Amino acid sequence: MDIKSRILTKAEELGRLIGFRAITMDDLAAQLGISKKTIYQFYNDKNELVDDVMSEVIKKSQEKCLFAASTSKNAIDEIFITMEMVREDLQNLNPIIVYDLQNISLRPI
Repeated sequence: MDIKSRILTKAEELGRLIGFRAITMDDLAAQLGISKKTIYQFYNDKNELVDDVMSEVIKKSQEKCLFAASTSKNAIDEIFITMEMVREDLQNLNPIIVYDLQNISLRPI
């Protein structure tokens, strides 16, 4: 796994565990056993990192939905598979993530 993937994976893990606001770049670097400077080679700031993490989360969800569509027997089966995936995602969702994403100061697009 390349270093950028490791950074994304660990940032997502910590974000799910303690929330994005609570993570510092120092904490992330320490968890990964790398320097903070290494993180800044890939990301200008924490907002950019969170954007990338959330893009990956959305991409994984889309892939799961496409898999459900391709493996289901019919539209009804697809709906039930998708509902189960959503249920699992919501069950594993730490409410602090929703709060953090609503209140984090993201740069304009």
